[in-house]
Amino acid sequence: MPAQINAELLSDQRRLARLLSWLERNPRQAQSVLQQLPPAPGPVQRIGFTGSPGVGKSTLLHSVIRTMRERGERVGVVAVDPTSPFSGGALLGDRLRLAPQQDDPGVFIRSLGSRGSLGGITPVASLVSAVLESAGYSRILIETVGVGQTGYDVVSLADTVVAMFSPESGDGIQFIKAGILELGDIFVVNKADRPGAETMLKEIQFSLAMEQPAEGNWQRPVLSLTASSGQGTGELVDALEAHRQWLSALPPDHAARQRHMQRELEFTVRSNASAILDGKLRAATQELAADVLSGKLGRWEAVSRLEGLLREALGAD
Repeated sequence: MPAQINAELLSDQRRLARLLSWLERNPRQAQSVLQQLPPAPGPVQRIGFTGSPGVGKSTLLHSVIRTMRERGERVGVVAVDPTSPFSGGALLGDRLRLAPQQDDPGVFIRSLGSRGSLGGITPVASLVSAVLESAGYSRILIETVGVGQTGYDVVSLADTVVAMFSPESGDGIQFIKAGILELGDIFVVNKADRPGAETMLKEIQFSLAMEQPAEGNWQRPVLSLTASSGQGTGELVDALEAHRQWLSALPPDHAARQRHMQRELEFTVRSNASAILDGKLRAATQELAADVLSGKLGRWEAVSRLEGLLREALGAD
């Protein structure tokens, strides 16, 4: 258990990093720690970046961090990297990709393994984001693992979601149809200097025009930029701030705010429940697998027994 959580601990990046490591190792004990967190010293915004592999998320993050720091913002980064389904190890390559900003005292970068999440976000990202907010980082940038069309859990954690596309990623209209329009608050076509960028921009604009208006009358912008050169990043940061102000002006009982809180609570509880059930099932699954392979038990009978164990653990009929 870490020492008492206070402003002194949170202001020391090394102690802050140790606290986050402890939370990663002990997620079931994290709630007692999180309840000790002091309130954030000012307005905060969680910003999720999602898009298919190769779209340029890390490059854009680098550019956005630089622009936000020039505007005096303290920036926390939660970068989720793929985890091997076999070894459980993660590359954690965002520490390498964002290395030029590692020494900035106004930037804190934390890489997390996806730990098998199919939605692009590990549940620990919520814990890390909460701690960074209390530590005074006013903008929390959450980069999802590059998992193509399944990186939708970010909507459960982020106040603002940036949906990224590039003309070289092969996303095209099929990716737009896959539900991403419901996910994004701001749409970005990266690599605007490449062939096909203007066509993709128009495809997104046309698709948005065919959709129902965004709830609360937020007019979702479609921006064109080149992250590698920084061209257009300022306009993106302006749009992020505009969305933050729009959200902060909504009353607490507004449907958009209530639905966002509901999604975050459900995501957190669902993730915790999954971890508990995984622990209960692991030993039973190992024993039943041996029985199936030895011929003592049929495969579907084993499945039925596991489902019974789940119902018992959940207290369901």
